[in-house]
Amino acid sequence: MADPHHLLTQPSNPQIQIQIQNQAQTPLLNTTDQTQENPEESSDCDPHLDKNLQKLELFLALLGFDQSSALRFGASWIAFLLIGVALPLAALELFNCSDCEKYQIKIFEVEIVASQSCLAAVSLLCLSHNLRKYGIRTFLFVDRCSGQMNRFGDQYTQKISDSFRMLVLWVLLCFILKTAREVTRMLYVPHESWWLPVAVLLALIISWTYTTTIYLSACILFYLVCNLQIIHFDDYGKSLERESNVLVFIEEHIHLRHHLSKISHRFRIYLLLVFLVVTAGLVVTLFLTTGYTGLITLINGGDFAVSSLVQVAGITLCLNAAAKISHRAQGIASLASKWHATVTCSSADASQIRVSSSMGNLGVASTLGSVFINNPESDLEALEHITMPRNTHLGSYLSSYCKRQAFVLYLQMNPGGITIFGLTVDRGLINTIFFIEFELVLFVLGNPFSESRIEKPHPVYVPRDETFEEIKQNTFSAGRLKAVLHNLIPSIAASLSSTDISFKCFFDIDKLYNDGVVLKDEDQNITDKQFLSNLMRRVATVGQRLFMYEVPAIIKRDRFVWLRDNEFARQMLAGVNPVGIELLRFPLLSKLDPAVYGPPESAITKDLIEQELLQHGMGVDEVLT
Repeated sequence: MADPHHLLTQPSNPQIQIQIQNQAQTPLLNTTDQTQENPEESSDCDPHLDKNLQKLELFLALLGFDQSSALRFGASWIAFLLIGVALPLAALELFNCSDCEKYQIKIFEVEIVASQSCLAAVSLLCLSHNLRKYGIRTFLFVDRCSGQMNRFGDQYTQKISDSFRMLVLWVLLCFILKTAREVTRMLYVPHESWWLPVAVLLALIISWTYTTTIYLSACILFYLVCNLQIIHFDDYGKSLERESNVLVFIEEHIHLRHHLSKISHRFRIYLLLVFLVVTAGLVVTLFLTTGYTGLITLINGGDFAVSSLVQVAGITLCLNAAAKISHRAQGIASLASKWHATVTCSSADASQIRVSSSMGNLGVASTLGSVFINNPESDLEALEHITMPRNTHLGSYLSSYCKRQAFVLYLQMNPGGITIFGLTVDRGLINTIFFIEFELVLFVLGNPFSESRIEKPHPVYVPRDETFEEIKQNTFSAGRLKAVLHNLIPSIAASLSSTDISFKCFFDIDKLYNDGVVLKDEDQNITDKQFLSNLMRRVATVGQRLFMYEVPAIIKRDRFVWLRDNEFARQMLAGVNPVGIELLRFPLLSKLDPAVYGPPESAITKDLIEQELLQHGMGVDEVLT
């Protein structure tokens, strides 16, 4: 199968080929044919770039990404299994303390080690395969001819240096947090000698730093590849100021899109696996923290925060780089449209249409020299200004107009960008990912299995009439969002109201079920003074009909049941302090201080209760069982 690079650089028209080769100005990105013919020339063209690439290659080799031979392959994975997996597990097992849950929870530590090891393994597997297959220069798309290196060598060097500094900054920041957390935990954990906690501390920090550096290095490498391509897209946009040959633009755009397709193909498995591992790790973290019945503090659970910071930082770097290059590629169509509009609108009258084609092309090129394009790194600061030319001599042929129109349509239909199995990584996909993660968080927080019963020594007795019916349980499970709104709407209404709207009588509680949450008439105009007044007004009044509270079953049977002392006391005790309800045991003894409250024996005895129960044909022991 023919190499697409060769196809792109051999136009069928010899005149076009001569024109491209003899351009007076700086040419567009050269193709890889000359690179393949003169590989030694391209490698020696920029000593600073070669030096940076050698440093980068050495750094990746030290981390185990260089698996070009069987010996290096085995050494890399043996080192990973020993340092990244065996060392932290052995340290946790050696320093295991059954009575130290205030300072270290073993299941939490094992989950953190597992998630970090999985991320490092995915990074090592995917990146080492690509580096072994392509090499560092081809992998970074810097293996071009000498002309390319002379034009972009300094920018390549700057991008590589910036990426390496970013890696050092993130690793150093996370290393400081991890070390501070481990040192603090070791100071609180009781120990007989100092050598064991110091050895465990060093083992955990070394292992964590190793796996974290591997993971962040892979993310930074993807970030670097995307930023190097941004250089070429920026140069492509600036070429509209100095070139006029539409065929050259189309060929070069096909060349750039081909590079983006290669990047997407090489990194799609890595990005997908990293996203899945990070998501699974964070979901498991939520399950463990919400299901744990003990006390979670910064000492025994602070490692979750550091681990989550590392994982989210890596994902953010990848998504930021992919979205940036995707939007830069999609913005080419906008630049071409402005170029097309500038050339068309600056055309002279019909008497000047007889100007030759070559003169017309030169006129276009001189006109486009006034187009100013500025694309800084931040998308929020991106500026694109076009100053219309004052003096023009240009005549536009109908064929030239059609070519430019076809070029603009081509760019609009082929925007390009980083894709993951066909999904372009842009702001739309990032928003989708965010809401998927948010939905997972809500699912975990609303999952009844994430809540556990209070274990001994705190037994809880739930009366039979307090247990959920099946219909009520289903309604409760399906009404999580409604429950959130029931708490949100009164809070908003209270913040907007100028008067106290607390319940003054039971009739106010009845209105809550029958009428919903309604502001008073004198409070309706307050929302006009608030931020986003229309939205606040809708939220404040939506509870009037749509989000009315359901009437409790006991109120449906008897709306005056709250007026009876026994029912009111039972509801207050069950709702305010359910842990205080315990199984009845005879004789009844108070746990209060006898010196303050008197004798602990209760006047309610088993005989008195049996006299009441005999009317129903039951005994005290039968009721308690």
